Amino acid sequence: MTTYKECRAIAEKKCDALIKKLPNLNFEGNVAILDWLCEFQSSSNCIGIPFEPFFILGTFAEHGYFPNVNLEKKDFDENDRDNYARYLIGQGLDDIRLIGAIDPDIHQFTKEWKERFNIK
Repeated sequence: MTTYKECRAIAEKKCDALIKKLPNLNFEGNVAILDWLCEFQSSSNCIGIPFEPFFILGTFAEHGYFPNVNLEKKDFDENDRDNYARYLIGQGLDDIRLIGAIDPDIHQFTKEWKERFNIK
């Protein structure tokens, strides 16, 4: 049986590795970004995992991704792949900005987005 301390150490190591990969992430495609956010959610959602949220937010901003995009009904288009993805990405970034962790629902929402746009 794995102890909490061991689980936390594994999560911290994975979180560090994901942050190191972030600058080289393919920001041209929404799939890689949403997959990264889901992986990051899984590893960073453990209490006390240290990471620098401003580095993550800044890296995303450099590539045109910001918190709370397409929130208004008039801005959100669930039938537009990029628009919908930017909404999900923006929600994940806002979670990082406000509470320092992404809501676990990102996994389900990403799965639904992939199904809607037939992405494997």
